[in-house]
Amino acid sequence: SIANTLLGYALFYLFILEIIMSTELTYISALPTSTHQYSILWLHGLGADGHDFEGIVPDLHFSCADQTHFIFPHAHEQAVTINGGAVMPAWYDILGLETDSPVDFQGINKSLVLVEQLIQQELDKGIAAEHIVLAGFSQGGVMALYTGLRYPKPLGGNYRLISVFARRRKLKKRRHCRQCSDAYFYGARYSRWRGGY
Repeated sequence: SIANTLLGYALFYLFILEIIMSTELTYISALPTSTHQYSILWLHGLGADGHDFEGIVPDLHFSCADQTHFIFPHAHEQAVTINGGAVMPAWYDILGLETDSPVDFQGINKSLVLVEQLIQQELDKGIAAEHIVLAGFSQGGVMALYTGLRYPKPLGGNYRLISVFARRRKLKKRRHCRQCSDAYFYGARYSRWRGGY
């Protein structure tokens, strides 16, 4: 029947997505113009891709920008529950926006492995862990926080924009992170904001 055929196509598509989700991330690189000393991995938000923050590089006027490798990964596409099951780039599924909504830790942990692969690529180039910074917006900020707290070596920093983790109690810090400081900055414009991915 038509229903069975459509179901078969849907299952096959989900199977292909599962295979894609287990492979390495593709990304955009902004290479350093001087000796490579630092790396920043910048993770985009739900439904976007690595191009989302690519244009920010020229506007970051800090002293070591010419020594910094900027990496803007593309999240794999997957169905997102709160968007009616629409397929889009996402670091993990979002099952609800309430504080007690279940969290897709399986998807988060899959993306964690992929982000850690990018960190390892930079370590393999001789970049020290403390010279690697994770940054992210919205859902990408959640991944930056989660990865930074669970990574076995202290990283250089963690920068997040408009990111909320609904189940903060589920975040288990490893021992080295207890010795790390984590600064939080809130803009007045967003001080009443309570939603998030």
